[in-house]
Amino acid sequence: EDEDGNIVDRDPVENSIIPDATAPSITRLTVEPGGSTATVRLTADEDATYYYLVLEESQRAPSISEIKTLGGQYSGKGSLTMDEEVQFTVANLEQMTDYVIYVVVIDDAENVSDREDAAFSTKDGTPPSITVRSVSPQPYGGKKVQFDLKPTESGTAYYYIRKETSAAEPTFDDIFKT
Repeated sequence: EDEDGNIVDRDPVENSIIPDATAPSITRLTVEPGGSTATVRLTADEDATYYYLVLEESQRAPSISEIKTLGGQYSGKGSLTMDEEVQFTVANLEQMTDYVIYVVVIDDAENVSDREDAAFSTKDGTPPSITVRSVSPQPYGGKKVQFDLKPTESGTAYYYIRKETSAAEPTFDDIFKT
């Protein structure tokens, strides 16, 4: 008993606060690339703060310290709750480029997860267009025309020719299925 008559537990092991020495783990990391964006989904087995860094695939993989400093053009951090998916978007990426996202999570006790990564490739998010540079009727009975076209990228072009009319513009299906 102490001087006030309260019972004192003298077992120091029983009353010890055991520090968290277990590093969190990233349990899921997925990336869904778009044209100039990537949607990232992340889950961990503890409440923690996540840090990420996106680099072009050809660049050297960063250290955990480099990821934590948020020094890259495509970097950030956020909070996550144990076993609940967090989603974020990385924006302003270059189209048709190979990237790798590197992620670490750090819990409140400053335990750091292993670095996880996921490779992804952004897509071509810009639709092609064609500039008609000239249209020249050919002298073969008035039934042939020569077109000079300039596409913005390579691919297959489809065209639809009809007499001049006040009807609505042809639809994609009109052109593609004819």
